Amino acid sequence: MELHDGIIQSLYAIGMQVQLLRLTQPTLEQELGGTTRNLDVVIEDIRRYILNLKLANYEQKSMRDGLQDVLERLHIPESLTIEIDAPDRQRPFAPPVVEAMCQIAHEAVSNIVRHADASQARIEVTESTRYVQLLIRDNGKGFDSAIPMEHAGLGLHNIVQRARIYGGNVIIDSTPGDGTSLILRMPK
Repeated sequence: MELHDGIIQSLYAIGMQVQLLRLTQPTLEQELGGTTRNLDVVIEDIRRYILNLKLANYEQKSMRDGLQDVLERLHIPESLTIEIDAPDRQRPFAPPVVEAMCQIAHEAVSNIVRHADASQARIEVTESTRYVQLLIRDNGKGFDSAIPMEHAGLGLHNIVQRARIYGGNVIIDSTPGDGTSLILRMPK
């Protein structure tokens, strides 16, 4: 996170300064063009490094640990209690899938915190021979889930897209005044 939020952002700022120089000093175009390309290469190298760190981190964690990390990265208000029921052992699929599931959980819990006005939520992971299921349920104010997905918020759209990338599907069930359930099923 420090690499991404600190170093990459600093490199972007330097890149923007170089771009500004290119625009205001056309005589330096050739020299600055090479500098910009070099900065882009360094940024991509750091991104790859960050991705490898994240994947190595997910290889060592159970699903329960990954979900605990999600909750620790979010600001959960004291008025909201979140319970996790997930296996505390090695996962049955590759780290990128675990990361995708954790990112989906992050977005869903973030939505609960920001929009649901819930006092309780539950995150539950179960397995069958064919798939792993992530259920996230809250007792909040809910919404009309009959609204077509193209009119839903960007967060819900991203959840569905991320699941599809890995062959999963998402079912969102919500009723105004009766909370929301999100079910993610990822094939094994």
